[in-house]
Amino acid sequence: MSVLSSEQIGYRGVDMENYKGYRFEADGRYYPGDLLQTNDDMFQYVKDQMKTYPLVRVVDDEDLIIAEAKEGHIVFPKYLAVLNIREESRKIDPFNPVDFMERLRGSEMDLSVQVPNNREQAEELLNRLYTHYTAALKSNNNLF
Repeated sequence: MSVLSSEQIGYRGVDMENYKGYRFEADGRYYPGDLLQTNDDMFQYVKDQMKTYPLVRVVDDEDLIIAEAKEGHIVFPKYLAVLNIREESRKIDPFNPVDFMERLRGSEMDLSVQVPNNREQAEELLNRLYTHYTAALKSNNNLF
C-alpha cells in the first residue's frame, strides 16, 4: 500500500465510488477489506474501527492509502484528524485541556502552541488547523 499526499486525496477521492477499509492487529495480521462506498462511510469506518484495532487503513481502488488511524487516533489526512478531534472534544464536559492536547499529539500533529484554557480557544485552534490542512486541497481545486 502506498500513501497518497493530501493534495492527491482531494483529487482522487472526489470521483472514487469504492474504498476498502482494512483492520490490522498489533502483530501485523489484517482482515479482508471491507467495502466502503462514500467519503462519509470511510470517515465513519475509521472512527468506529480505530476504537478496536491498533491500525486502520482505507485505500482506493489502486491500493493507495487515503486515510489512516493509529492507536485510536486519525493520523492521515490531517483535516479528518481535526474533524475527529473537534467531534470528540465536544463530548467532554467540562473541557479538559490535557485531554485535548493528547488528542492533537495522538494524531501526530507537531504543534508548538499554547494549550487552550477553554472550549472556545480549542475551537479557534481547530478552525485554524482545519483551514491550514485544507488550504492545499482547495488551492489545487481538490475538494475531498
